[in-house]
Amino acid sequence: MIPIVEIKEVVPDGSVLAERRERFSASWNASLRHQMKAIPDFEEAFERALGCVELYTRRSGEVPQDRGD
Repeated sequence: MIPIVEIKEVVPDGSVLAERRERFSASWNASLRHQMKAIPDFEEAFERALGCVELYTRRSGEVPQDRGD
């Protein structure tokens, strides 16, 4: 099975997400408060998302890049 990112030629990039951290943080509550009773902590959710992107894109033997946090 070929992963969908290879078919679409999309390469997830955690550094792009990290660069937009403040923008995402600023809109977190406004975007979610009408959809959820309890809104997850932004910092926890964001770090988990970055971890998932790193895990998905990491090649064997490659050292993860510092995200500057």
